[in-house]
Amino acid sequence: MNMPFLLRFSLVASLLSILGACVTADYIGETYAPSSHVDLYFDKADVGRAYKVMGRITLDADDIVSTSEIQRKMVEEAQKRGADGVIVEGMRKFTSGSNTVWQDSGKNKGKHFNDFGSSSTEYEEMKELTGVLVKYR
Repeated sequence: MNMPFLLRFSLVASLLSILGACVTADYIGETYAPSSHVDLYFDKADVGRAYKVMGRITLDADDIVSTSEIQRKMVEEAQKRGADGVIVEGMRKFTSGSNTVWQDSGKNKGKHFNDFGSSSTEYEEMKELTGVLVKYR
């Protein structure tokens, strides 16, 4: 079966988009032996027991990644670092950078320069989830 070029291109582009839709985590703080369970909080008043702040974590993902997937990844990262709990501080959406491509097809004719071309600009929509990792006392 011979699939039309545009359909093949569309399928490949969609697959690459999904594969490129990863979540990246940045962490600063202390690390302990990995934990098997991490409690999830959305307000520090909900912790209800004494704790110390281990560190801070930020996760970035393409806008096509679901918020629940980013939250799942935050808990997974907290487990790797030995946290007992993670307090989600906030989430925001933002536009990350731009990439402009200019194609010049101008010709130099004598003393005059005819500048012809086109450009395209891409913006990447992102989500960011921030939190605090805690260790119970």
